[in-house]
Amino acid sequence: MKIALVSDTTATLDQAVIEKYAIHTVPLTITIDGKSYREQEDLTNKEFYQLLKESDALPTSSQPSPGEWLSLYERLAKTHDAIIVLTLSEKISGTYQTAHAMAQEVKDVDIHVIDSNYSSRPQAYLVEEAGRMIAQDQPITAILAKIEQMIDAMDAYIIVDDLNHLARGGRMSSATALVGSMLKIKPVIRFVDKSLVMFEKIRTQKKAIARVEELFAEVYKNDKQLRATVLHSDVETKAEAIYNEMIVKYPEVEWDVSEFGPVLGTHLGPGALAIVWTIK
Repeated sequence: MKIALVSDTTATLDQAVIEKYAIHTVPLTITIDGKSYREQEDLTNKEFYQLLKESDALPTSSQPSPGEWLSLYERLAKTHDAIIVLTLSEKISGTYQTAHAMAQEVKDVDIHVIDSNYSSRPQAYLVEEAGRMIAQDQPITAILAKIEQMIDAMDAYIIVDDLNHLARGGRMSSATALVGSMLKIKPVIRFVDKSLVMFEKIRTQKKAIARVEELFAEVYKNDKQLRATVLHSDVETKAEAIYNEMIVKYPEVEWDVSEFGPVLGTHLGPGALAIVWTIK
């Protein structure tokens, strides 16, 4: 069986991985100050975060059009027996719903549209594992089962640095952001039921990082066969410092460092840090 693999661009996949597994990517669009950019095509992460700092208005994002999905499915149907599609959480974007709806319009190929429940690096874990298993000619039932297992084992804790950005996005009042900034409050956000929700509010980034590490350590006690990522929003030096500590403390874990792309960066703002993980 020949299986095609598709992901939206919020997974922020490395180009080498895209080429290795012949992954088809469908871009979301970011609009800043009236100008639109296709994520991972027209705008690098570095350029996005610079524009984010300079813009008075909060950027907006829009999902791929139904026509983009339909065109891709019809093209892949000519050369493949099945298609696996992985999208960001349906609570963040309508991308999953549209990808799923368009899959119903194509009858010549078996299409599996999967909501990753997350986005960014957690979504990339699923895409990369699916790519690896497809390359090994594993059956599609085994690939779908492994994706489900990885989603069940996934977790992500995000430390927001810029409270004013949360206020601009309507996730926190301006007064709360002002007081929180004065007290050096750093909200820890977690994905719950596919949505980004407040987990805890902790004074100082250092203590917030320690709290997230504590949560990771509890999982590590029971399962050392994990892959984990230190994610950041334009603060690579801080992320690398955390990564260097983690690889010493948790050597059995497969660690890496990655950056939030524009869609998640719009929600979180600059300076955010996160630790995310799932099973290998």
